[in-house]
Amino acid sequence: MILGIRLNIIGIIGRMGSGKSTVMNSIVKLLPELSVKKLNVDHLLYSLFSNPSGEHFNSICSIVQRVYNNVQYDFQGRIDYRWLEQMFYRFPELQEIFRETISPYVRSDFSNWLKVYLKDYNLVLVEGIALVHSACLDLVQWNVIWINTPLDLCYLRVQKRDRCGDKRAIERVNRHIDGPSLRMICEKAKSFKHYCEIDGRDVNSISNAALLRSFICYET
Repeated sequence: MILGIRLNIIGIIGRMGSGKSTVMNSIVKLLPELSVKKLNVDHLLYSLFSNPSGEHFNSICSIVQRVYNNVQYDFQGRIDYRWLEQMFYRFPELQEIFRETISPYVRSDFSNWLKVYLKDYNLVLVEGIALVHSACLDLVQWNVIWINTPLDLCYLRVQKRDRCGDKRAIERVNRHIDGPSLRMICEKAKSFKHYCEIDGRDVNSISNAALLRSFICYET
């Protein structure tokens, strides 16, 4: 059997705690014959806020100041990400405005990532596409894996992962669910040419492994 790759870029989406990172790691283990690059959009967003010498840093600072009437920095001169997260919680009505305003900068950096990695790797896996839908959805022909995980299990996973109380875990997961970006991407995902839904209750199951392998590759 010769393994051929059907897809070269996949967005992995789901609720917070659904098992996105676990699925990415599973794909890497399932397909050792391929060179795979894992990307996390959260890391891209964090880099925009945490690199004072970055190309877009001053523009991002101005946007934060304009949207939240304040901006706080840590001792290294970076935007204080914990403070910014608190702003997201306190003013949820401003979150979509903020996301849309920074989207050109996210798009620029994400596009640069893809140019490099699509050239150097057989397969690029992107976790967190829902966070930047307006910036990045039209950059490539997306193929999507949706992880369908019961809410109660998402709560438990976030509580364990973040070492927080159940109330805090529920708040975090629910805020993510209620975000318009996640609702939009879930609706749009099923219209994509290549779409796959897996059971998030046991992402490492044999049935999920077979489904993922057949979704990504073909054998001749």
